[in-house]
Amino acid sequence: MSLMGLKDTVKINNYKQKRIEGAGRTVTIKSRPIEVDLDPDKLAEPVAEAMRDEIQGGIEGITERAKRQKGRRRPNLFYNTGKLVNGLKVERRDDGEYAIVAPPDRLQNADTLKRLRELVKVLRHPRELLKKRAVVKAHAKAAERMHKLGR
Repeated sequence: MSLMGLKDTVKINNYKQKRIEGAGRTVTIKSRPIEVDLDPDKLAEPVAEAMRDEIQGGIEGITERAKRQKGRRRPNLFYNTGKLVNGLKVERRDDGEYAIVAPPDRLQNADTLKRLRELVKVLRHPRELLKKRAVVKAHAKAAERMHKLGR
């Protein structure tokens, strides 16, 4: 699949040796091609997955208790059944962007989402998510994968 109509892989310096002659001198340039892989599945998906993992960890770390239900123990808020945490998925949208989506039966109420943002730091301050070690590492790996030296 292409990104904005471009090829997924582009080669730069796709020659092994080039001679330039002029003014009584000859210069020989030797190079290896550089391959740039723009495949969004290889670049963006691992970063989105690392972000999802950080959000899951934030939800699992909520220590506030839910209201007591008659005859039941008081579970941690937002982690009663694990359906929200375990149901967070990374999906590629039609426009090529990646989104972290919750199960359809979770977070339907605006107040619930607002409360979750108050309790999970990376949702409250999304820029903090970009500073998390796993996300930074995923960015670095994506950049590494993007550039390959040819032979």
